[in-house]
Amino acid sequence: MSIPARCFLVAFLFIILLLLLGRRLRLSRVNRIHAPPSLLSSAYCNAPGIHANCLFTRSMCYNVSSATWELSNLPFPNWGGVSLRARGEIFITDPLYSACNELLIPKLSKLPPSEQIHWVTGTSVMSCIWVNFFGHIFIEMMLPAWMAWRKLADHFYILDKNVSYVLDNRCRANTAASSFSLLSSRPILQLAELVNETRLRKKSHTCFEQLVIGYRLQSSLQFPHNVAHLESRDVVRYRDYIKTLHGLPLQVNMSTGECIALLLQRNYSRRILDKSEKEIVTMLRERTLCTVKIATFDGISILEQVRLVASATIFIHVSGSGSHHFIWLSDGAASLTLAHPHLGLHVIGNGGIGGGGMPLNDLLCWKHPTVLCVTAATRAIKSHYSSDVEVDTYSFSIALDMIKVWQHRGKFDPRDPSE
Repeated sequence: MSIPARCFLVAFLFIILLLLLGRRLRLSRVNRIHAPPSLLSSAYCNAPGIHANCLFTRSMCYNVSSATWELSNLPFPNWGGVSLRARGEIFITDPLYSACNELLIPKLSKLPPSEQIHWVTGTSVMSCIWVNFFGHIFIEMMLPAWMAWRKLADHFYILDKNVSYVLDNRCRANTAASSFSLLSSRPILQLAELVNETRLRKKSHTCFEQLVIGYRLQSSLQFPHNVAHLESRDVVRYRDYIKTLHGLPLQVNMSTGECIALLLQRNYSRRILDKSEKEIVTMLRERTLCTVKIATFDGISILEQVRLVASATIFIHVSGSGSHHFIWLSDGAASLTLAHPHLGLHVIGNGGIGGGGMPLNDLLCWKHPTVLCVTAATRAIKSHYSSDVEVDTYSFSIALDMIKVWQHRGKFDPRDPSE
């Protein structure tokens, strides 16, 4: 073969090689673009102690055979785990409250082979359920779980549109899932059901793409040092998040003739006596010029309960009977607690007035400064915390005066002599 022919052949083969390499590079770019994103395995906690909020990315698994948690990355050297619940000293050994007392300390282990893993995709927030009373679930499980995720989402600038809640039920809590449904439009997951699904798929581990666990606020709000962890706008953010998620208005019409006074009544225990109910309804109509609605929460969904309170300008309720629902009130609204004499009375709230009745009312009111909290006295028919009550109309009238000043001036301070 002549030299020119050889040169032509070499040049031709070189051009073919370049074309093949270019095609391969283009294909590799396409594959990278359309390949599913793979998150690196990691573990992060915002503090080294047991009351931290932690985010585990492709590193936390539940071994269904041994019923133990396993972790492939430690957030800190010699990490000692996180608390599932930190309630303080009260009731810590009571069987009713102790189901989630132990620390979560996963076993350090490599991730199992991919064929042995049942992945739970997206972001999951786990809460340990230790009692079947709605008030405890609402305040000591739902709010802390949401706050744990909110703090981490703020830290990592993550949108919270793909969050599921996983419940580790340590008791028969039939109200837990329906209550947690308020926090997310996604289905509420049960850890036990995930374990069963993993077994049905013949896998050995349930692993989480992203798992949030550990609650700095997973504690009774009976203790000021625990509620002090809430920042001034945390309760407002929680309220507005729930309202936005479910399409509820952030504000309501509080003008005369348009406002709503919602009186919460009960079908059993801590009821307002019929005669007393008629007296305070008359006072509400004459003094506030609001439409008075009487509601019972027995048998209606948690979302409907929120919807009713969110529509109110004034929320009237007996302490220990759903009083914590006042956090759904709009800015400028008022919560009037009819303090049950056998549930105690604590005064810590706005301007020293307090939420009344139960300590958590006061502590939440302290952290919800855009809502006025006032109290009126009651007389119990029996010497028992579940007794029905008769409202003291004199103190109820004073409470209405406070509300009138608050809603006309936007503030009320009982320590001011001019008030």
